[in-house]
Amino acid sequence: MEAALKYWPFDGDFGMPGDRKLRDGIVKFRYRHECVHCRGPVEPGTKGRSLTMLWGDGNGPVTGRYCTACTEAMAILFDDEGAAFDARFDLHSNKRTSS
Repeated sequence: MEAALKYWPFDGDFGMPGDRKLRDGIVKFRYRHECVHCRGPVEPGTKGRSLTMLWGDGNGPVTGRYCTACTEAMAILFDDEGAAFDARFDLHSNKRTSS
């Protein structure tokens, strides 16, 4: 799972002066959250990536939590050319259109 930390979810975004990463790590979640990538549940007791950013435009700090499956997909991103991670995002897209 630690290999997931090599992937930067905001790659290609232009960013702003003052954008800062405050925390980025693999954690064991204590509370239920929604995955920012697939919109699936992040259950207590599971492990995944937690990334906290302070945005230069005044939005923040903001924490994005990634479920175990999305974190694992980030970890293999470079081996499968992003196929697993893209498939996880497609779950997110399907949930948005069916709502």
